[in-house]
Amino acid sequence: MSVASNREEFVQRMTTALEEEASNPPTQDQVRRYFRTLRGRTQDALEAYEGYATLFFVHVGDSSNPGSNVVYPGGAGGRNTCDSLAEVLARRSEGSRHVVDCRGFSVMAIELLREAGFSSPSYMIAVPPSATGDSWQGHVFIRINSSDGSQIYIGNNRIHASASGAVEHLAGWSPQDSTNVRYGFGDTYQEALEDAIDIVDTRDDDPLSDPSAIAPLAPRRSPSPSVRMIE
Repeated sequence: MSVASNREEFVQRMTTALEEEASNPPTQDQVRRYFRTLRGRTQDALEAYEGYATLFFVHVGDSSNPGSNVVYPGGAGGRNTCDSLAEVLARRSEGSRHVVDCRGFSVMAIELLREAGFSSPSYMIAVPPSATGDSWQGHVFIRINSSDGSQIYIGNNRIHASASGAVEHLAGWSPQDSTNVRYGFGDTYQEALEDAIDIVDTRDDDPLSDPSAIAPLAPRRSPSPSVRMIE
């Protein structure tokens, strides 16, 4: 199997696998059941994710209003904390694709690939060496183990073999940012964010403690960072 080239092809694959007529766009229940049919088929599951994420979703940076904030309806974690696929699917649509950010893609990847038998997911937030103070740009992606034991990294709608691959060519990042990046980790997005904030806070308090820092560092300005996640 390869990545579906259009929505109709993707839905037809679902229809065949589920032995029932899948809607276009498919419902959350249909998508979850479709990924369950891909258990034990690592490459097929990854290509299905890439196809679904590309054909039915668009990153806000590629939308008609790239500077807008992505706000989720709120679930267990509260408003604007993306906790579930249902919240991702509740986002507004543009040209028949939901407008999301890297948080939404990460949540979706974990939930759907778990259905396909993947395990041990972690959220990761890339912290550039230039990140200081209470306002900086990070990037959320995930690390997850496939059913055959391979470790996979997924950023937005793309599959990567390494963490460094997930942060190459990010908008607004310099080559040095991508080369000297550090990562916050967590079982949830919030845990990863707190870990990333700790990295920046430690750097602000003691610049020499972080050899990755290559830019002049400013003192910490606020205990409540305003972190913007980018493409």
